[in-house]
Amino acid sequence: MPPPISVQSQKLILQYFFALAVLNHLEQTETTKDFLGRASASVRDLQRKVVEFTSNQQSKESELERFRKQFDIKDEHARLQLLEKASTLPDILDDYVLKLKSLSPVLDFYTAFISYVNPENSRSGAQVCSTLRLLIKCGHVTVYEWRTGNPPTSVGASDDYLPTMLERERQNVEAMKKEALIDDQEIDLGALDVESEADLSEIDFGTDLLGDIDVIDLHDVTLGGGADHGSSPQMTGKAMAVGPDARLLLDTSEGRNALINDLEELTTFLLRIKENHFDFQADDSHAPEAKKKTTGGISVDALTPIYHQIMQDAPAEIYPMSLDNLDSMSSAVQKAFDEITNETITHLALLRLQPSYLERLISRMQDLKQQADRSRAKVTELTASIDQANGELLTLHTEINNLLQERKNLVSFVS
Repeated sequence: MPPPISVQSQKLILQYFFALAVLNHLEQTETTKDFLGRASASVRDLQRKVVEFTSNQQSKESELERFRKQFDIKDEHARLQLLEKASTLPDILDDYVLKLKSLSPVLDFYTAFISYVNPENSRSGAQVCSTLRLLIKCGHVTVYEWRTGNPPTSVGASDDYLPTMLERERQNVEAMKKEALIDDQEIDLGALDVESEADLSEIDFGTDLLGDIDVIDLHDVTLGGGADHGSSPQMTGKAMAVGPDARLLLDTSEGRNALINDLEELTTFLLRIKENHFDFQADDSHAPEAKKKTTGGISVDALTPIYHQIMQDAPAEIYPMSLDNLDSMSSAVQKAFDEITNETITHLALLRLQPSYLERLISRMQDLKQQADRSRAKVTELTASIDQANGELLTLHTEINNLLQERKNLVSFVS
């Protein structure tokens, strides 16, 4: 009969078989390297998304800040401040018209050139760039004077709705402030959760007042349209301009578009004159060699006598005109064009003509704020997920290290 197995030997045998079972289980499961690699890849993917959402958040916040600065919006009363900004547009346009006087030499040059090249145009009484000429000569005139060619004896009420709309909004803001003051006196300030930043989603933009405003039905005016100078004005009595005719010219779509057409006409003219210098005078400091030799497949040498024959009797104010002078004229015209077509002027002009455009601007602000908030919330959510995943990975690393140490001990025991 074999001797009985001691308790110590029994424990060793059990540990042996347990170690074999553990080794067999580890051989059938994925390696630690594969598992941690996939987990780390998931974390890196989350980190990339955080970068994307952060970039989008910063972009929308930057665009929103630019929008607010563009219209001098400093607090939660965005609607009132947009209306106040729009009310300053006539003064801005008055200053702009004063600066148009610097284009007088350009207009005189263009007029003299057209009169010389096409005398019939001068004899017919037709004027080039009539809107620009009127603004330079008479200042910021009314639509009445632009349409009829004669200033009104008096100017009545225009169709400008903005003063009434602005007054209503100011009264509304004052009422809101008084109501808020009363509420503050009744609230236990200790129970308030005060936030340091204003939330645009909680701002009362006052869009409910739009229903009380009579919307003006405006017809779309294209840049190629211009005004019908022969149409009869709205007037009462002797030459009193009222309604649309009482508006300042550049405070209307027709007037601005007519001026823009004139500026584009001047730009095209000056460009063509400079091309003539390049083609026929062949200025070494400006024209490339290829430009000096051919134009449209025709020898410039053959055309030069014709060009000079046409221009030899031109008045002194037309020929010769240096390229430096032409460049200076082109820069002045381009500056005037850029000022009247810049984004802020365009928005304010639309706001003055269409009451409903205010709601579009407010909606734009709210949309930018909401997009920025969504991206910020997503960044917070993903950052929390990354922190949680990193914590779980750290815990798993600790557990795996403990298991590896235990495995090492078991393997050493089995060996």
